[in-house]
Amino acid sequence: MTERRRHRRCPGHGARVRIDGRDYRVHDLSRGGVRLDAYDGAAQPRQEVQMRLLLALGGEAREIPVRAMVLRVGPDGLAARFQRLSPHAAYQLDDYLAAVAED
Repeated sequence: MTERRRHRRCPGHGARVRIDGRDYRVHDLSRGGVRLDAYDGAAQPRQEVQMRLLLALGGEAREIPVRAMVLRVGPDGLAARFQRLSPHAAYQLDDYLAAVAED
């Protein structure tokens, strides 16, 4: 089987995602998207949603607003691909991913 992912996944390390005012635990995260462990919200596949990545790095809390396209929702959670990351969001996400990759 050929790996189709363009971005390396990192474990969630306690990261959370806020969608519609509710927080969900991150299973894994990459520059390209996120997978949540469990999701019981209203988002459906092929729907674009606004979410906030809630990340902790070096004792500092970061809240990064992103738009994402929902790829799938099921018993194993939600998977979404980030859409049009702003330069600031991309920088913060890259910084976080580099730090957790070293752990």
